[in-house]
Amino acid sequence: MKRDLTLIAGVLLIASSMHSQMMVDADITPEEAVQEVLLGDGVTPFNVIFIGGTEQMGTFTAGNEAIDMFSGI
Repeated sequence: MKRDLTLIAGVLLIASSMHSQMMVDADITPEEAVQEVLLGDGVTPFNVIFIGGTEQMGTFTAGNEAIDMFSGI
């Protein structure tokens, strides 16, 4: 019984100190990254050139400000 209470207390303490993690989207094209992340509405990019593999491209949104950035490429 005492072991169960200790386990429950430990889980609750660990869960209360957890922070949300960064969400990464690696399924994005260079054109989408420029339009949606860098520019936004009202601006149309053209002649977007990305040198590198598509597995190197991605965006992120942070659940908290642990890295002082909320989103980016």
